[in-house]
Amino acid sequence: MVLENTPAIFTESEGAVVYIPEETKKYINTAVFINSQGNPTYEAKDLGLLDLKFEKYNPDLSIFITDHQQISHFAVVLDAVEKINKSWVERSIHRTHGRMTFKGQKMSSRLGGVPLVADILETVLAEVFERTKNRDTVDTRENPEAIAVGALKFAILRAQAGKNIDFDPETSLSFEGDSGPYLQYTGVRANSVLEKAGKISAEIFPATTFSDTPTTDVEKILARFPEVVENSINNWAPHYVTTYLCELAQSFNSWYAHTQIIDEANPNMNYNLAITKSVAQVMQNGLYLLGITLPERM
Repeated sequence: MVLENTPAIFTESEGAVVYIPEETKKYINTAVFINSQGNPTYEAKDLGLLDLKFEKYNPDLSIFITDHQQISHFAVVLDAVEKINKSWVERSIHRTHGRMTFKGQKMSSRLGGVPLVADILETVLAEVFERTKNRDTVDTRENPEAIAVGALKFAILRAQAGKNIDFDPETSLSFEGDSGPYLQYTGVRANSVLEKAGKISAEIFPATTFSDTPTTDVEKILARFPEVVENSINNWAPHYVTTYLCELAQSFNSWYAHTQIIDEANPNMNYNLAITKSVAQVMQNGLYLLGITLPERM
């Protein structure tokens, strides 16, 4: 493909074939697509990959996800591709992530290279068991992997795209504060209240209006969920959802601490249960969008 578009798009230079961007595009560097030995470089291979993608799958959108250090690489590739097939560029996007550190230290495997996910999970699982083995109020024995994976995913997704990520078990595995386990525990708590209420009354949500009930902060936050999800999708920014879920969890837990939700003498009990049910549903939906499992028990 590179040779077919030489010299129209690419240029021969000292035995190699290079791409020279327009002078107005100062942010794009000149790059070699075929070296002097006649072999394709990574730039040429990504050009070929796009050709294969659109020939085999013809996607509505092709997403390259890489380390942020590849920004300049894909700027060159997509600029060259635009001159070969403009529709490919119109349906392509490059998103970046940062580097991850563990307890403030750069990750390295036993062999000195990039660690395997299995090795990281093994370490985090050990931390989960250690941190929860003496807890009386939270039983994590049935769900250690769900908690470990949830903690890792949350720590990654809460970071703005392109920013570095620091995974610290001290905060990332906490059941209080901004963490995956904290969100999971909030969802489990809400479901536990509903389960308990269901045993008291078979019909806890009658079609009743509560015009005299003040609107809680929890309800105001719940109402924003569709907007947050839409913004997250439109901006390719999952951290919008993580931030929102933390805000919802903090608000609900504060309300929970000051409200006797199950109180048959309270005429607003059903209304409070409806709020709790909404929190449970939104928490489950939000965690699902992040790829995090909501355990049945914690």
